[in-house]
Amino acid sequence: MSRAFHTPTDRATPTRNGRFVFVMLAVAPPSTDHEHYITRDICEEPKIRRRYRVSGMYPAQGTAPLWTVDWYAQMVDICEDGRHLVRWGQLSFQPKLDTALSILRDGRVVKSFLVTDLVLKPGNLAITNAGYWWLQEHRLEGDTGPLYLRTKHAEEYRIDLTSGKVIWNALPAPGEIITDSRTPAYWLRVLTGDTPLEGDPERVVLSAL
Repeated sequence: MSRAFHTPTDRATPTRNGRFVFVMLAVAPPSTDHEHYITRDICEEPKIRRRYRVSGMYPAQGTAPLWTVDWYAQMVDICEDGRHLVRWGQLSFQPKLDTALSILRDGRVVKSFLVTDLVLKPGNLAITNAGYWWLQEHRLEGDTGPLYLRTKHAEEYRIDLTSGKVIWNALPAPGEIITDSRTPAYWLRVLTGDTPLEGDPERVVLSAL
């Protein structure tokens, strides 16, 4: 899973059945205070841009899009039907506000999930000066889903891509969530001198939700 600060790059990704190609043309991310965004650089691929003029889904042998999108994402999961995809959220340093993923059909959002919809204790996610991450594993389990995902805290979900509904989940019991100790609160204590960098346990098990 790509981090939010990776340089945006043109991509043309075929579906596994070879019938469709999803094109993602790079655009500069919005200006922020994050050091990796200051240059607003993008990486263009001339061969892709000569063939495709806009981001979206194309037939494998065509240059007229079946549908288009007006956003850029570092990673998407593309279904075999050429209609459904999962757009993974571009994260910041605020897990309580960030979109984890969006499900789209023909370029339109069916359902979006915040990180807080999937992670029981987002305030305990590990964070560094490069940001945080919440996702451990993900995969499409069929030509049109469902989507399976597992978080860093061991929450598991299956999501139907046609409806956007959670059709199964397995959530950890109190005391079973394992997380890195270096949460936002940890770094605040480091900055204020209340916690030394050395001597802190690298991992802790939360005793309760």
